[in-house]
Amino acid sequence: MEIPSITKILETPLAKLHASAAAKMGVWFGCELPDDFGNVAAEYRFANQGVALLDKNYRTYLSFTGPDRVRYLNAILTNNIKDLPAGQGNVSLLLNPQGHILAEIETYALAEQLFCVFPRMAPSGQFPAGSSSARREELPEQNALWSAKS
Repeated sequence: MEIPSITKILETPLAKLHASAAAKMGVWFGCELPDDFGNVAAEYRFANQGVALLDKNYRTYLSFTGPDRVRYLNAILTNNIKDLPAGQGNVSLLLNPQGHILAEIETYALAEQLFCVFPRMAPSGQFPAGSSSARREELPEQNALWSAKS
């Protein structure tokens, strides 16, 4: 499988925060993110005994709408999308026609859309063509998307 080249390295909106914490930066999934903050053992301890801030700006977001959205994604992903209730999500693999894995994708069901999240370097353009009643929209880069682990 050919790995897509990165034309532009994304600087996370949290870059100043990372710099102020003396983070050693690296490139992950096409985004400049912290490798570490100088003391891996202390970072591990803080994450397990307190709260850790995780920068998630390396992800791509797709929204699927239209009456065929469920059937379309259920046909191209490895997990069951059609029985996914609103407000729930699952993890699937996107396969090419030969069955090779292209990306791991998180899919979340909302009332009128399906929302997919996957690494920025994954080939979003390789989703098979949908029907006229299953529309795909790539959402703009998010501002400082992060999650907290406690």
